[in-house]
Amino acid sequence: MASEFPVEGDKVKKLVKKSRTMPIPFGFNAGTADEDDEYLAAHARKAPEVLGKIAVAEGAGTKSAYGTFAISDSEIHLTCFRTIPQLAKKFKLFLKRFKVHLNVVVTDPDGNVLDSDVEVLKDWFREEGDDGEEDVADAPGESGVTTEAEAMASGIDVADLTDRLRALQPKVAAAPPEVAPRVAAAFKAAVGLIRDGRFEQASITIAQLQAVMARLATVARPAPKAKAQPKVPPQPQPRPQPQPQAKAPPPADPRLPGMRAAVDTLSRQAAEVLGNGAARYLDALEAIEDLIDAGNADRAMRGLAKVQEAVAVTREAREKWEKVRVILEPLVAKAMDGGVTDRDVLRSRWRRATELDAAGEYARALTTAPDIVQMLRQAQG
Repeated sequence: MASEFPVEGDKVKKLVKKSRTMPIPFGFNAGTADEDDEYLAAHARKAPEVLGKIAVAEGAGTKSAYGTFAISDSEIHLTCFRTIPQLAKKFKLFLKRFKVHLNVVVTDPDGNVLDSDVEVLKDWFREEGDDGEEDVADAPGESGVTTEAEAMASGIDVADLTDRLRALQPKVAAAPPEVAPRVAAAFKAAVGLIRDGRFEQASITIAQLQAVMARLATVARPAPKAKAQPKVPPQPQPRPQPQPQAKAPPPADPRLPGMRAAVDTLSRQAAEVLGNGAARYLDALEAIEDLIDAGNADRAMRGLAKVQEAVAVTREAREKWEKVRVILEPLVAKAMDGGVTDRDVLRSRWRRATELDAAGEYARALTTAPDIVQMLRQAQG
């Protein structure tokens, strides 16, 4: 895992842009004073607590903040399970080192603002890449899992939209001067529509642009008159030799695009709903993604079914545990103030329950409840 970190350079920009569509787990070590040695560990499919431990172990400082980040317009919101002093200022300076200019707001999991560093900024996503040429390769990645899945369901192939744009890019660059500004503006608009997840409008714009470029290609320029060549008697031509025909690659399994969308949707649901309990499922989904890349649809399908079932079971256990915890927490606090004969035992059992909760082991946390309830009943006489 250490080879994936620290996150720097273009990878910082890529993950920040991806956080427009889903929260990105992170761990951040602010490093030492007066040094540019901050350390960011961020990954779409790792648990925040794990990333926080990596940031402490490999960074220069002794403490780390961890949680998730997501952006809106010119602000990046850090939702922290643990924070550090002046996190907003330090994270903002870290981003600036990679030419990412965003305001930073730090909140706790309940949405309470803990820290912020906010000023008037231009929209970084409108400024980034506006130096004359759009980065078409990155456009589909900004679309959002849910919107892209809906586009696929309605018959719009997002990858095909991007391929069509790539094919148009050299033609647009070589357009005649009298139409160049208009076709360049249409090309840029299509990229923006894909980035914003507006795939149907993008498809229409690309089709119109293709039609314009096709008409331009049919305008033939007058060819120069050829000079008369002396007649040459015909020469015998060698008989063409048959060429071996290359075998066409087997067609891709039509289930693969749908399974990619399912992996992305499950990853987002696991990260949002299961918290730290999502880590093991996210690792399994990475392995399934490798199977999809290899074209092994059958094994990927079986793996997806197992993860879907496991996520459902864990979600149900979490819902049950949260109901039990809401009831037990104030009763335990009251018993610790007085009434329980063995406070150390109750404290130990409750600590174990909360540790399992923090680790996402909700089913195991539930198993601690009967003993805690028994001690509370004894305390009440």
